Amino acid sequence: MATLLDISASVPQTAVADFMRACSRYQDELGNTQRTAIRRGTIALVKSLRARTAKSKKQAPVSDITRATPRYITPKGKHQKAQKAWLIRRHVGDKGERHYIHTADSRAEARKKFAQYTKFGLAKLSWGWFMKTLFNRAIPGETANPRAQIDSRMTEGYIRESGAGKGRVVEVLIVNKLDYITAALPSGALEDSMRAATNSINTQINEGLAKARKELD
Repeated sequence: MATLLDISASVPQTAVADFMRACSRYQDELGNTQRTAIRRGTIALVKSLRARTAKSKKQAPVSDITRATPRYITPKGKHQKAQKAWLIRRHVGDKGERHYIHTADSRAEARKKFAQYTKFGLAKLSWGWFMKTLFNRAIPGETANPRAQIDSRMTEGYIRESGAGKGRVVEVLIVNKLDYITAALPSGALEDSMRAATNSINTQINEGLAKARKELD
């Protein structure tokens, strides 16, 4: 099966080769077209990546920094009451954790005004973009936060064919451009996802073949 698989990450070649062999089984053993085989294999990989992407928190941690000796901050202007100071520890893209100090009368107010992540769930949703745009497949939970919207700045991809006959090539490009997608994935997630996708493909094919043989008996 003529294919092009280019991975811009450190993944052992054995994992890549096993994945490609599993994809080839769709065509060799199930009789799928080359495009269908690659499509099914890529879907399995994207689903595995999504499963390993950390679920975003809706709120950043909020700490009271008034301590034992009350530390209040008085707003400018007369007749305005002093307010407590709160430390908000927010994750900002790939820049890591940033600390901010805000004033509010209560922790609940500080959370509501300053600690909300308006686009929570964006990392997982980014994988759903590939499923929907390239493969016309929806992923459950992708509308959990209507404010989290994927656009062309965050993802890029295509599936296309070129050539004919034995020279036909199916090429799939998947680029996740979220600046914090690496932080949202645990160490070794791509290799683990590829191996999990490989196992899923082989299991699916083996079960399908076993069912077909049973029906012929």
